Amino acid sequence: MRVDVLVVGAGPAGSTLSILLARAGLDVLMVDSKKAIGKRSCSGILGMRCLKELPVNADPFVISEIRKGIFRSPGGIEIRVEGDIARVVDRVLLDRESVDASLAEGARILMGHRFVGIDDGKAIVRGESGSRSISFKYLVGADGVYSKVREVLNLRAQEPYIGVQVTSREGISLDDGFIVKIMRGSRFLWIYPWGD
Repeated sequence: MRVDVLVVGAGPAGSTLSILLARAGLDVLMVDSKKAIGKRSCSGILGMRCLKELPVNADPFVISEIRKGIFRSPGGIEIRVEGDIARVVDRVLLDRESVDASLAEGARILMGHRFVGIDDGKAIVRGESGSRSISFKYLVGADGVYSKVREVLNLRAQEPYIGVQVTSREGISLDDGFIVKIMRGSRFLWIYPWGD
């Protein structure tokens, strides 16, 4: 198999890039290790600028709107913000919509295949049925924080922080909109509305 662009990872970055490249007439193949699109791995908070730049309409997937919030520093300083700040979207549905849009533009996808390396200038991907080699002009690593593409190409990255996400339907008042507490270093936590 030969493609113009091999995109490893069909999440938001990979599918968005695939939409734009396929729309420009390039032969694009996305490869993703998951067997199905949709495992949500982040909160789904998207700022208004991000929403405007998405090549798909996120409005049908909006769960709640964020119009005010508080940032609290370790030193006790509070900054209150108001306005059209962000939206919380259903990431599973938005991710599926982005992949569907990339396919509608002419990109292709190979699910359930993991990028494992490069041999003789070709990408090697492995799935349940075995390994395949893919010739490419350009390789894009959109495979997340533990990127195999980055590892294979010996590109350095900072060690990732471990994140924890908890969903609660009661016990928290969000009259102030969303709350971001900045802790020492580059750690933070946030509380935000998820639907009504």
